[in-house]
Amino acid sequence: MLSFFMLAVIAVLILLIHRINGLKRRIDSLEQRMIPSTSSAVESPATPKPSPAKTPIKPAQATHPPKPQKPSRTRAEWEALVGGKVLNRIGALAIIIGAGFFLKYSFDNNWITETMRVVIGAVVGIGLLAAALHYQKKKLPIFAQGLAGAGLAILYLSIYASFNFYHLLPQIAAFGFMAVVTALALALAMRFDALAVSVLGWAGGYLTPFMLSTGTANETGLFSYILLLQVSLLLIAARKSTWTILPPLTVTATYAVFYAWYSTDYTQNDLFLTILFITLFWGVFFAYEQYSQLRTSSVLEPLTALAALLNICGFYSGLYLLLYNTYYQESAFATLGLALIYLLAMLILMRKKPQMVPAIRQQAVIAMILTGIATAIHFSDFMVPTMWAIEGVLLVYAGLRSQLSYVRSFGVFFLLIAGYSIVAQRSGLAFYPIEDFHIFFTTRFAAYLTLATALAVSATLLRRSDAARHAQLIKWLGFGFCTVVFFMLTVETLDAFEKTLHFLRKLSLQSQTIDRIRLYENMQKLTLSGIWLLYSVALMAAGLWRRIAGWRIAAMVLFGISILKVFVYDLSFLDTVYRIISFISLGVILLTVSYLYQKYKDTIFQK
Repeated sequence: MLSFFMLAVIAVLILLIHRINGLKRRIDSLEQRMIPSTSSAVESPATPKPSPAKTPIKPAQATHPPKPQKPSRTRAEWEALVGGKVLNRIGALAIIIGAGFFLKYSFDNNWITETMRVVIGAVVGIGLLAAALHYQKKKLPIFAQGLAGAGLAILYLSIYASFNFYHLLPQIAAFGFMAVVTALALALAMRFDALAVSVLGWAGGYLTPFMLSTGTANETGLFSYILLLQVSLLLIAARKSTWTILPPLTVTATYAVFYAWYSTDYTQNDLFLTILFITLFWGVFFAYEQYSQLRTSSVLEPLTALAALLNICGFYSGLYLLLYNTYYQESAFATLGLALIYLLAMLILMRKKPQMVPAIRQQAVIAMILTGIATAIHFSDFMVPTMWAIEGVLLVYAGLRSQLSYVRSFGVFFLLIAGYSIVAQRSGLAFYPIEDFHIFFTTRFAAYLTLATALAVSATLLRRSDAARHAQLIKWLGFGFCTVVFFMLTVETLDAFEKTLHFLRKLSLQSQTIDRIRLYENMQKLTLSGIWLLYSVALMAAGLWRRIAGWRIAAMVLFGISILKVFVYDLSFLDTVYRIISFISLGVILLTVSYLYQKYKDTIFQK
């Protein structure tokens, strides 16, 4: 999922960059076309008044301007990019690699003691940072950025070597030095206005706990450091609104550290402290997210939206893992509370920044998903789809009242997953255990009935709102209603007889018992055919009365299913008496429907 979002964001960025470049080329072309006409307009007062016949319309040739300067500028820009930035970055990397080779060579030949190796690295790193500050003042920012990057990297390596290789520094001292270097990197990034330096500080900051790990768990120290680093990076992102890559990098790294620690060092005794820290991680970024959305006057940045999704996914997944074993039921209330927070944030954003439609939609979708998850956690069995159906029709109503199409769409989605959830239950199509079945008095029947009612109410709401606009959706909801009722009648009929058959099969296999089993099996098949036919007649009558073509078509489909059952299944398995009843009933019903169609066809098809 993360890869999908990253690819989607990258694709959007490529399209935006391509669009901006195209607009820039068009502006340059228009500027060049205006230059000849402008010069002509300036020189015209100095020239004698020409006669109308001899006035050549020079600007007409400006539609084919002189060779544009764009290629020369492009080559210059490329030259500046390669000579200024690329070579600078490669040079800084070469210095780092060269210093590493030199140190390795000197170490292999025992030229320098271990302490001096670290001191040399620190001196070189500090010297490069001083040179970076010097050249920044000399108005050579790109060159200064390269020196700063090299200096910071050498300082990180020197501290790491002093702790991990030579054991010259205790962990707390090395950790403190690493934190200082990270803070220095972020400060230089702000001073140089250099995103690359800030990314280097981000990488060094989040790698520090791994580079200085001793294998001993220290949750408070680790997460306090990560929290401070997260706050620092987000403060920088808040001041540098164009550095949109920092928030998703920060959120990703924060939760990566959390899950790495959880997989190796977490114990049940750490539960409440861990919940506190992961909530702080989420809360800090959630506050930044709200701030960034309220301060902007344009659309939501794609990378900011991605970071918000990563934040809620990382936080809720961790919270669910922490609460699953010991506080599973309580996690439903935590989930619902989180949904209410996002709902409140959405309402505030709608009031203060109504033009921020993507951000509002994102908050609403997160709130609705969390509500559905809370329902699945708190309830069980058929109560889950029952509640989803109720939530679905409420969302359809809310979407129509607020004119938010995505809320209405999510309501329909809830109805869809409610139907799937009913069928996917163990007793969805055949009740288990059958001894506990009571026709029309089970949670399964309540779930089917609630879903059918929700579908009918949703279709009615859409029809009253704007029937023409929602015609297709109304049709599908009507089809869903007919299908749900069909399944409900079928499973209730089958299980009503199956309960008796189950009891009879447990008795001794006497001839009278076998005859009774055969009798009930015939009655089960015949009753099912009758129920299907009566339901088809009811649908057809309602379709004729209300002049709803969808209901009439659904009735015809059910007639077709009933005909197939009678001619294929009943003919093969029913006794002769039951075959007679089945065929005569089918024939009478079909002829009656045909008669009604012929008699009232003008009324039915009247426009």
